Amino acid sequence: MPELIGLALIAGSVAVLGSIVVTDATDWRNRRHQTRLRQVERGLAQAQKRLEALALQQAAWLEGCAHEARKALIMESFRASQEAHNTAGDEHRCQKHNNVLRRP
Repeated sequence: MPELIGLALIAGSVAVLGSIVVTDATDWRNRRHQTRLRQVERGLAQAQKRLEALALQQAAWLEGCAHEARKALIMESFRASQEAHNTAGDEHRCQKHNNVLRRP
């Protein structure tokens, strides 16, 4: 009978020890998992910041290109307008001069 009590105590101790080991291992695994999740979240946050900065740089570059294109369009429109005005004026003067010369 004392042997049975001794075996029961040993079995109980092993069960408690096993439970502690399993609990500690589970806690360690959960902590490790949480640590990895935080690392991934930090990495994603950094990547998002880099992408936002890149998007802002690209937007500024595109805005600059659009500004230069608008300036070029305005300048070309102005030149075309000046050329059309000069040409129309010359034709008008020529016609006026020709009309004056044609009158008897």
